[in-house]
Formats: sequence, structure tokens, C-alpha cells
Amino acid sequence: ETVEAVVRGFPWPKSMRWGEGGLRWVRPLHGILCQLATEAGSETVPLEIEGIRAGDTTRGHRFMAPEPIRVSGFEDYAARLERARVLLDPA
Repeated sequence: ETVEAVVRGFPWPKSMRWGEGGLRWVRPLHGILCQLATEAGSETVPLEIEGIRAGDTTRGHRFMAPEPIRVSGFEDYAARLERARVLLDPA
């Protein structure tokens, strides 16, 4: 509930709505990666927004590494995205 409220209420300076849903976001939302770290690793937070269910996958660069990437925690996420030609923080 809290995560969904944050997503729906995020104050983007510019946003758009697409399709028949009511969600306004900076770009069309295609997937949600939402994990919670636990002592045993991480688990996917049960969350669904506008028919999009949270999971444990994301995607890399759309041309250089377009296949789904399964992640198991933040360190794994950062490393796999870098291999998939995506920089989390270019600074």
C-alpha cells in the first residue's frame, strides 16, 4: 500500500498518462522491480499497479542487452545492469 501510494503520488515536474489507466509517470511503466532485503537474501514485494505486477526482473540496454535480467539483491542488480550496458550512477 505504501509503495503504491508513493508511486502514484510521486511529484514529477512533467508526467504523462497512457492507455486507459489513471497513473501519471515520467515514462510509460512497463515493469516494476521491487525487492525487500531479508536475512535469507531478498524477496519480491507483492505489488501491482495498473495491472503491472512487481517481479525480480528488469532489462538492460534496449539494443545491446535487451533480454530480461533476474536479480537477487542490490549488489547483484548493480553488477548485472553494468554487464547489460546500464550505468546506475554515471557521476
